[in-house]
Amino acid sequence: MNDPLLPFLGRPVEVEVTGPFFIAGLMVDLGPDVTVVYTGEQFFYIPLLHIHAVQPYKPRDDSAMDGGPELPHENVADPISFRKMLMHAKGQFIEMNVTGRDSIHGCVTAIMNDYVEFYSPVFGTIYVLIEHIKFIVPHTGPTAPYGLKTVSYPVHPARLDLSRTFRQQLQKSVGRMVVMDLGHNPDKIGMLEAAGDHWAELVRSDGSRIKLNLRHVKSFARPPGPQEQ
Repeated sequence: MNDPLLPFLGRPVEVEVTGPFFIAGLMVDLGPDVTVVYTGEQFFYIPLLHIHAVQPYKPRDDSAMDGGPELPHENVADPISFRKMLMHAKGQFIEMNVTGRDSIHGCVTAIMNDYVEFYSPVFGTIYVLIEHIKFIVPHTGPTAPYGLKTVSYPVHPARLDLSRTFRQQLQKSVGRMVVMDLGHNPDKIGMLEAAGDHWAELVRSDGSRIKLNLRHVKSFARPPGPQEQ
């Protein structure tokens, strides 16, 4: 593999990720579009698309940079890819960062052309554009997020049929309430009035309308209507 990052494989590194985040650890695997960094506690699967810089890192405790436990994706055929990682993670507890601000915890329930369906016990079903996923971290500990028991984790994907693309999926929600990008921006919460190939129109809580460039929409969730309660 002729990759500029190959000299870092097996070495301690600090990776700057869109956000910005700085993730320091041992680079334990590398694929054509993803790298894996082990921090001594967690495995970060980071798409190369969101890596701004990589540099050598000198850990305070060299033992923290040991190989660590078995990679969560050991049974995935080489070379690894980010899509393979998502497929391997399907149905398992993971942390996923999308907004560059906060992470969501839950599991991938479906993988489509350019987005994933993700179930969070906090937000419900969220549709996330794959290109905006900053990293994923498998839950390797004995407990599930929020103290939930694995055997009783309530995975309830939305009753909305899945389209091939994110924009087609969004178009199915015209006439319904949507929450985009986890609702951090109040301008991205409202009734979806229209959704085209490039722009969407929302009616906000005060009745005013706003047009949103879909290039900057990373995810959306659709609160259940009365018939879906």
